[in-house]
Amino acid sequence: MADKFAIDRETNPYQFGSKIMEWTPGATALPPETRAVIFNNDGTADLTNQDETTVSAFPVVGLACLPVIPLKITAMSGPTKCYLVI
Repeated sequence: MADKFAIDRETNPYQFGSKIMEWTPGATALPPETRAVIFNNDGTADLTNQDETTVSAFPVVGLACLPVIPLKITAMSGPTKCYLVI
């Protein structure tokens, strides 16, 4: 199984990714190289964990990283944009 983290690390210890991409919530799994998930506003999100269990209306804080990387983000209420750090 491939490691989702790069072997060659960036020289900046405070940087945990090299790309930001906008993500549309739905049934699609997040890319395996995702290192952080950020929403643009406070609200809630429906998440699917790596073990396929779901959490509805998980509270999210605008511009704060989620404490885990879910398998999927199926819906959001409050935020209008979701970003992934790759």
